[in-house]
Amino acid sequence: MVVLQKDKLLHFFCGFFIYAIANIFLAEIYALLIVLIVAVCKELYDKYIKKTFIDYLDIGFTIFSGVILTIF
Repeated sequence: MVVLQKDKLLHFFCGFFIYAIANIFLAEIYALLIVLIVAVCKELYDKYIKKTFIDYLDIGFTIFSGVILTIF
């Protein structure tokens, strides 16, 4: 049984909502690009402001929801 951390689910759903809102105003590829930019900026914020590490899995979960929505 796979149990996802609460943080990963939060990244997934935030990516989903960012994509959904951006897709109202922009084409799918641009909405996906916005999700990518927000995900990377959030991790850079964590590294340089909060002094933690960059979690590439967080970026992946954030982008994954946008990729799923782009495909479907």
